[in-house]
Amino acid sequence: MAVWDTFIQDNLLSRGLIDGCVLLSKSGNTITAAGTLEAVTQDSLAKFIAAFQRVCSVDVDEEQPQNTFELIFTNGQCIRFITFKRTYWSVYLTSSTKHRPSYLIACNLPYGVLICNYSDKIKTSQVVPMIEQFCKILRS
Repeated sequence: MAVWDTFIQDNLLSRGLIDGCVLLSKSGNTITAAGTLEAVTQDSLAKFIAAFQRVCSVDVDEEQPQNTFELIFTNGQCIRFITFKRTYWSVYLTSSTKHRPSYLIACNLPYGVLICNYSDKIKTSQVVPMIEQFCKILRS
């Protein structure tokens, strides 16, 4: 587990663009979590696994993809995120809170899902290429 922590710290968190991330196995178990996503409940994270399983196993015309996700934190706080872009490999979401919007990127990996969040103070054009490159390394 320490290997994943170090790898994520060195390649994602140390750049100061991401507020938190969590790496989930395909069974929905947390492999590692850091920053603001450490306190998200397992049930709300598991919905991201299910979303990618649905995309991979069902004809897209048969079933509408999930467009909203709620992150429920261990302190009871709930933040709703709305999908603004979806690809086979990734889902890009923005929070519906007006006072402090934030963004999530969930990336489908061969062995699980990586979820990262960042604030509206950071440009998406800075974060997305970094996360996609990180995931490309994990997929190879």
